[in-house]
Amino acid sequence: MGNVPENQPIPISPLMRAGTRGLPQPLTPLIGREAELAALLRLLTRDGARLVTLTGPPGIGKTRLGLAVASEWQQRTGGEVYYVPLAAVRNPAWVLSVLARTLGVPTAHGQPLLDRLVAALWGTETLLLLDNVEQVVGAAPDIAELLTRCPHLVALVTSRAVLRVRGEHEWPVPPLALPPSISASPATLAGYSSVALLVDRARAVDPTFSLTADNAASIAAICLRLEGIPLAIELAAARLKMFSPAMLSERLERGLSELRDGARDVPARHQTLSDAIAWSDGLLAPDERRLFQQLAVFVDGWTLDAAEAICAADESPMARQAVLDGLTSLLEKSLIQRTTSPDGTPRFGMLSMIREYALGHLQASGDWDSLSERHATYFLSFVETAAAHLYHATQARWIERLEQEVGNLRTALRWLIDHGDKEAALRFGAALENFWLIHDHLGTGQRWLDEILAMPGDAPPLVTAQARDALAALLVRQGEIDRARALHEVNLVLYHEVDDEALRAQTLLDLGSLHFITGDVERATTYFEDALAIGWRVGARRTVARTLNRLGEIARLRGDDAAAAARYEESLVIWRSLAEQERIAMVLHNLAPVVARLGDRPRALALFAESLSLSWELRNTHGTAICLIGIAGAISGGWATAIQAAQLLGAADALRASIGVQWEPADRAEYERSVRVVRGMLDDAAFEPAWTQGRALTLAEAVERAQRLLATPPGPSRLHRRPRTQLGGLTRREYEVALHVALGKTNREIAADLSIGEKTVEMHVSNCLTKLGLRSRAQLAAWVASSTSGQPSGASAEL
Repeated sequence: MGNVPENQPIPISPLMRAGTRGLPQPLTPLIGREAELAALLRLLTRDGARLVTLTGPPGIGKTRLGLAVASEWQQRTGGEVYYVPLAAVRNPAWVLSVLARTLGVPTAHGQPLLDRLVAALWGTETLLLLDNVEQVVGAAPDIAELLTRCPHLVALVTSRAVLRVRGEHEWPVPPLALPPSISASPATLAGYSSVALLVDRARAVDPTFSLTADNAASIAAICLRLEGIPLAIELAAARLKMFSPAMLSERLERGLSELRDGARDVPARHQTLSDAIAWSDGLLAPDERRLFQQLAVFVDGWTLDAAEAICAADESPMARQAVLDGLTSLLEKSLIQRTTSPDGTPRFGMLSMIREYALGHLQASGDWDSLSERHATYFLSFVETAAAHLYHATQARWIERLEQEVGNLRTALRWLIDHGDKEAALRFGAALENFWLIHDHLGTGQRWLDEILAMPGDAPPLVTAQARDALAALLVRQGEIDRARALHEVNLVLYHEVDDEALRAQTLLDLGSLHFITGDVERATTYFEDALAIGWRVGARRTVARTLNRLGEIARLRGDDAAAAARYEESLVIWRSLAEQERIAMVLHNLAPVVARLGDRPRALALFAESLSLSWELRNTHGTAICLIGIAGAISGGWATAIQAAQLLGAADALRASIGVQWEPADRAEYERSVRVVRGMLDDAAFEPAWTQGRALTLAEAVERAQRLLATPPGPSRLHRRPRTQLGGLTRREYEVALHVALGKTNREIAADLSIGEKTVEMHVSNCLTKLGLRSRAQLAAWVASSTSGQPSGASAEL
């Protein structure tokens, strides 16, 4: 291509004439790209990269960032910069000619064009900003050769597709930073670049616009819906002239069709989101376009296996290879993205606005129905495979895989229900039982199973029974005992009729659990003994282990800790042999407080630590909450330790409530016991605020706090009570303020708690630091922890 004839036709357009020595100066500020700008400048200057390609999906802001980088590069180096827009060029053979016109390289018949460009650029420090190269990537060899022959030339390329030449540094342009949630304060939201861009562009159409407490949630929701894509945010901001943020947020939830009518001075392909995506779609080969549309059947991403199973024309290796090649091409063209799952498995996805575009075309094609059926069939097989793994050592990995596929599972199950495939829907719902239980999707699972079981038509009795069992398990956790009992009683009759002893033992155990929960301990014991006998006889180890745990709970509730420990130990041996993490964690947190009361506190703390670790790995909120309760009651130490124990109790109570799980007798008794222990270490004035503060902790924060407590050597029990005389020469009020500082409270919060002024709090904090020879609030907090779990150096006081 370097020897293009002089008379090769070159289309000249107003956009191409913008190619100039120097750079266009945008009329709007660049927002939220400080980190990218700094990193790219380091790459181009310090690291010596000479071909950098900014890639990304439509509207991500490649050109805008490229202009900023080129401008800053020019200021730092003093070199020449040329802007070369190529969006209007369709033939790769014309790229060098456009570049020659931009540089003002004179014609010279008989001399190859590439040679003349080299002559013009050799020995000069120059940056070429080649904009919108995706449709002429065939010119990549010419660009690479030009760089090779001009040692001081740098090329900064913007393209939706990589050039795929040696020496290229691909730089995927990320979305703007998104707020963590819609509930964040206006001050917090303002620090996120997506919000800053929306507010800035909204003020351009309405000077009175501002981010307020009233519209903050809607502004955050708009940015989250638009996934931080600058073009989408700018188009949305223009709509704020017509709609309030709340109205626009609501409309965007129904679809992205509102994002149209962009600024007249931007390219036509950026006038609407659909135009921007259609530009990339138009560059695809027919097979690539078909795959691009087919991938819209997935919700929240997909794996390579899923794409090959659902989108391949048939099951042949050639068809699967075609899908792999297509995915690679779409990835290089920035229409899909690749991420990595926690277990290292590659995962792919589309931005929601790109998927919406592709989905519209898929639904209008003849592929929609057959592809949706294949999608449902694949994920039915997937959940049934996963179900078998949820009872083994791979439980955590498969729970995470199911969580990643929630969008696809929801879509597949909805398709089965809407198309009346009752048997498949029942199998699907029953397979998800353990996932819904372990990840605390109790209400979600119940609603699905209620709908499935209410479907018209017949299904195999045992398939229906499995779905009833799953529904009953979810109902029990939520306290709907009567409904659960009715379902189990129907199943017990069926299992007796088909003479399935293992299922009969399991149902006897479940019915016994319901009697235990409702307080009929004697009847529960009878059911448990029957289930245990049958379970041992038929080798139903899971049923035996569950029953032994239940018998341990009865003994614990009766105050017979020795008998409880024996039953729990038997259950634990079986669960460890089965390597089922969630059940191991459950028995560990049941056994630990019993072991503590029997006098072996070190082992009890070790059991708690293992249980907490397992539950946290599974992200099992219920198991974690029950573990926090036991830890709070077993930890010994000083005043600060007691405060943290009270926080754990508050956190456990809030976490349980957040998932709608109801108390079981043994768990409630343990909670009440732990509350009594911690209240015995604190007065009401200290316990209540600490418990309330604990309720605000996230699951991760509560786990981190509990792990820190478990790792702290216990202090002497005589330090449990609030010091009667303060340490370090502090007055009672100063020490009280110091305690609040140790809880992480601000001066304003302390003032409100103690009914004093902020200036007074500030004075007390200053006095504390002076008297103790400290320099910061963090040191003061550490001193408080030390003072209540052991005597700090240099201090003496009666405790």
